[in-house]
This record gives sequence, C-alpha cells and structure tokens, in this order.
Amino acid sequence: MRAGFRVYRGDWRVFLVPPRPHAAAAVSILADTRVMADISGGDRTPLCPFLSVELEGRADHSNGVLDARPLDGRAGGAGAFADKNSCAAQPAGDFAAHNLLDPIVPERFGRFAWLWKILHQQGVFPFHGALFAVAYPLVPWVAVMAAGFCLGTVLMWEPERRRRFLLRAGLALSLAFVVLRAWNHYGDPDRWSHQPTALFTVLSFLNTTKYPPSLIFFLMTLGPALLALAFLDRRTFFFSNPLIVFGRVPFFFFLFHLLFAHVFAIILSAFRYGPHRFLLLPPPSLGGSRDIFPADYGFSLLVVYVIWVGVVAISYPICRWYADLKNRRRDLWWLSYV
Repeated sequence: MRAGFRVYRGDWRVFLVPPRPHAAAAVSILADTRVMADISGGDRTPLCPFLSVELEGRADHSNGVLDARPLDGRAGGAGAFADKNSCAAQPAGDFAAHNLLDPIVPERFGRFAWLWKILHQQGVFPFHGALFAVAYPLVPWVAVMAAGFCLGTVLMWEPERRRRFLLRAGLALSLAFVVLRAWNHYGDPDRWSHQPTALFTVLSFLNTTKYPPSLIFFLMTLGPALLALAFLDRRTFFFSNPLIVFGRVPFFFFLFHLLFAHVFAIILSAFRYGPHRFLLLPPPSLGGSRDIFPADYGFSLLVVYVIWVGVVAISYPICRWYADLKNRRRDLWWLSYV
C-alpha cells in the first residue's frame, strides 16, 4: 500500500542523505516552511527517496494546495534567506570563495588563533587543560546547511520539474568539478599530479580536501548526490529500506556512528598498541601531533572498510528504533532536533 496524503498546516522538516560511501557524509536539509502536507498510513512512501516529512501543528485540513514560502529559517544561519530569490546566493558565494582564505594561517591572529580554527581551518587548541579538536570548521559547513535549506523548497515542486532541476544541477556541479580540478589552480589546497600509473593519477585527481571541505570536494560530492536523487526520485521504497531509515534520522545517525566508531577505534588501538595516553588524543588526521603516535599508527584499508560496514550494520536497528520513537512521541519536542 502506498502512503496516502492528508493536508494540514504545520512546520515541515526534511532530511536528505545522499548515497555516498562514507557514513559521516550525510547532508541534512532542514527547511522551516509553511506547507500543507501530511504522510499518513501505508507501508511504503512514494515521496522523493531519503525524504522524511514530520509535521507539527493544528489540523486545519484544506484541499491540498501546497505553499512552500520560507518562514524565519531557524536552521544554521538560514534566517538570512527571507527572500526565496536570494536563497542560494549566500551558500553559493561561500562555496565559491571560501578557498580564498586558505593562505591565512591561525598563527596570524596570535592569541585568537583558536577562533580561526573554529571558523575556517581544522586544528587543535588547548582549552582549560584539555585539547579541543575542531573537525568541522563553521564557514564551509554552514554553507552546506544553507544550501540544504534552499533545496528543501525545490523538493516540494511538482515531480517532473523537481527531477529536471536535480538532473541539471547535478550535471552542472559534476562538470564544474571536472573542469576546475583539471585546471588545478583553485578550489582545493592540494593539487593533483601525474603519478607513475594511470590509476594513481586518477586517485590523485579525486583526492580532494574534506577537512575543511574545499569547493572541489563540494562539487564532486553534491553533484553526484543530486544526480542520484533525480534517478531515485522515480522509485518507491519501503519504510524499512536502509536509505529511508537513515534518511529519517540523519543527525542521530551521524552522532551515533561518530561515537561508536571512535570508541571502537580506541578499543582496537588498545589491543594493538597497548594502553597509552595517545589513545584518548586526536589522531594526526584530525590535527593531533604525530610525535606522540606510533609510526605505523592506523589500520589497513581492508580493515577500515570492514569496520565501516560493521558500524553501518549496527547503526541500522538503532536508527530504526529511534525513527519509530520520534514518530510515536510527538509530545517530546526535543526529539525533532536529533
């Protein structure tokens, strides 16, 4: 049975998880819009894949007209987008220009170097006797949230119009990635280079910077994600499908997998290297000092993939339970924020 529709006025929150092979790469789209739509009944959803709609408010039933004008935009700085025509201007500008700030190093700000690490550059700084690791600088990631806010309105369009937009936007971003990366002068602090073999040259071409995310990283990930949405938008998924399950609770999935993966990494490293202080410190990949870690610190790529699959498999029933909890306990308002 397909999910049916009833209509009423409420607050709409939508989350998108693009099909990328890294669990932490979930993109959340939060849209506070005044709409009139409700999913009710059924065991499958005909909606755009990875789309979860939650409604709160009074049941003022109408005849099904959709009105997707943004409200105040309380999600991650999206409040600036009161005008839908200028909605995409700020995130597009952030995407395109934030790599111009790459030459600026935190040390230029003296005792305020920690602030630059929070805003733009991944790093570690002391905080009340402990080390504070900044894995997700605000400037580029807030742009992702703002872009998701804009896309929330697109996903309310008529299906064929929505699919055309997703297809064209996905192709444009993917093509921009190829052109800009081939140019090799802007968009990523690490340039690609010719390697001894064609395979490693391709790997160098694809080896873009994620922490903090570069313009080219955004292009090579969001472009294919939009193309996948355009393709999968025509399909129908059961609510038990992992894509739907994770898409209903992306932030909870991110937090759970992050905690579980780090705890598991500490346990594995303790078995391999013994109980050392560095087990509780940020690894070199997150800005930690290489001097206190063993030269062979880490695991093979095969082990990493096995662990990744295991973390996703363990996360599935937990996320499905939490999604059902959110659906049952509408009275617990704070659940909608996780």
